[in-house]
Amino acid sequence: MGHWEEIEKPWYEVKIVNCSLCGRMIARRLWVVEEPERRVFCGEKCAQLAERREGEA
Repeated sequence: MGHWEEIEKPWYEVKIVNCSLCGRMIARRLWVVEEPERRVFCGEKCAQLAERREGEA
């Protein structure tokens, strides 16, 4: 399904990462799903919900 990844960046970098489903800003850890393409989420629940929505379409 997916895996956790730490966001590694210097303290001064202002790169913002957002959840692919809910848009929430992700500060430290993100849930990564590689299939069918790489997508990042704030947690497993958003990834599961996105998977269900894709299955309905």
